[in-house]
Amino acid sequence: MTVLSLDDDIAFDSVYPAEVRRVSRRFWTPVAVARRAAQLFARAGARRVLDVGSGVGKFVLVAAQAEPGIELVGIEHRRHLVDVATRARDALGLANARFKSADVTRMAWRGFDGLYFFNPFAENL
Repeated sequence: MTVLSLDDDIAFDSVYPAEVRRVSRRFWTPVAVARRAAQLFARAGARRVLDVGSGVGKFVLVAAQAEPGIELVGIEHRRHLVDVATRARDALGLANARFKSADVTRMAWRGFDGLYFFNPFAENL
């Protein structure tokens, strides 16, 4: 497993292609926020967390590194972003992170004991 800095967005974002790194600060969870949210989920006893509108999976990946005992699932409707997230997950070797291309309004949310939202509808603004 590759471990990237959980304190530095620029270092962590190096797992992504250049076009993603350029917009990461605007659209995706900062590393410090993702790490803190993962800690809060763990403290609350969450075992399975759904990231709604996961984009390139930054929250899921940082949280998966920070809290290996939590299964994190990112749902994103844009297939190309799911592909980027999946490649990043594979590069990092994270077994507790998964990504799926789906419409979150058409899926069951049962089975998740934590929900995460960060800017899930920004593209519509």
